[in-house]
Amino acid sequence: MRIKIFDLAGDLVKELPGSSQPFTDNEVRWDLTGVQSGVYLARIEAKNSRMKDVRIIKIAVVK
Repeated sequence: MRIKIFDLAGDLVKELPGSSQPFTDNEVRWDLTGVQSGVYLARIEAKNSRMKDVRIIKIAVVK
């Protein structure tokens, strides 16, 4: 699993390490130190030998 966080201008803010465990629930923590309040987009990519799934979710950071 790969997770990339982008700001609304499309600039990469952070790439988070994801789990390589297939068929499991995953929880990833994002250290918000130095990150300003705002809306961000997370591109989450999961793949195995047969398929790949990509989701984009919206994240609101409020400090």
